[in-house]
Amino acid sequence: MHRFIFLILFSIACNDDGSSDSNERAILESNSPVPTGALIISGTIENGEDANNNTVVSGEEVLLERNDGLVVSEASIAEDGSYTFDVAPGSLVVDGSYSLTQTDGSTEGSDTSTTEDDDVVGAVDEEYTYTVRVEIPDDGQGKALGIRKKVSLKESDVSEDDQGLDTIALGTYQVRQVSAIVGTVAFADANVSLAGVDVYIPGEPYFVRTGDNGAFNLLFTPKGTYTLRLEKFPYIKDVSVTVENGVTTNLGTTTFASNERNPLPIEDVMIGTWNVTCYYNDSASGVSPESPKTGTLVVSSLSEVTVTNDSCLLRTMAAAPAAFQQFIVLGDGAISGKHQGDTYYIHTVMSYTNNEITFSADTTSLVSGSAIEVWSRVL
Repeated sequence: MHRFIFLILFSIACNDDGSSDSNERAILESNSPVPTGALIISGTIENGEDANNNTVVSGEEVLLERNDGLVVSEASIAEDGSYTFDVAPGSLVVDGSYSLTQTDGSTEGSDTSTTEDDDVVGAVDEEYTYTVRVEIPDDGQGKALGIRKKVSLKESDVSEDDQGLDTIALGTYQVRQVSAIVGTVAFADANVSLAGVDVYIPGEPYFVRTGDNGAFNLLFTPKGTYTLRLEKFPYIKDVSVTVENGVTTNLGTTTFASNERNPLPIEDVMIGTWNVTCYYNDSASGVSPESPKTGTLVVSSLSEVTVTNDSCLLRTMAAAPAAFQQFIVLGDGAISGKHQGDTYYIHTVMSYTNNEITFSADTTSLVSGSAIEVWSRVL
């Protein structure tokens, strides 16, 4: 049987005294699986859905993946469906398992085995498997094609070609229609780039990011009903989708409306009814961060605001508060409160979502020290 071994090549320079005047080859012999040297792996991909449309696979990417997620090698499929992985030395481990760290004193890749009774120092036994993966989001007929084929990489599969290179021939695999979610995104705001939208299923290992054309595809998604999330700050949108086995679910174009920003522009978020909590320290009046002032605001518009009880932004704690007139938005990071007598107080927006806003309130001539006011939307 062909013994596939890991070769370590090294050369020793010639000395004038002739002590060593040749290249030498050291061979690591082992009965256990070891990292391979350079290896050529080849195969062919066909269209299993339409034998007359094999051009659909031409130019597509084919990956050789390890079960820990590492892409060992990648190649492009030629016009005739063939592909070749040029695997770098040490990238593969043949015949299954390979102990990265053995018993105390052993070396990486040795044939020393471990048991529960061994004096193990950080033993990590990896069981490596390899998969050929191809994804074709659209075959031109509305189908997503793909394959995830677990392949056998054994010493007995290795042969030498005419040039003396170690090779493995995987044969022919067919891509077929697979369960998939495909679609494109668009924005009502034409100034937003279509690229960089994250498309994923929360809590599941399915994620993709759109390119310049806004297209996305999640192949090999199991059968089920999911909430698909599309997100590009500050936009976020959830879409319900049902996936059937072996069926491509095309969502078409999903458009982010201008009001689907999360958060919306601060001037839009402020409209509504809010529970208000203002935190500051004034021992004389019994106010502290543990005993804050509270109230309710109804913001019908930036110039139509009513308050019940207290709000630091409206300065209701003042003995004779100047009548509030309007909020003036200075950007998503700050607003100004305009009061009677053309008096202005500038408040910093520390953070906000569509349902909560935190301000650092300007309390000039009102309280000593800083004040933080939190608005929580009444839903």
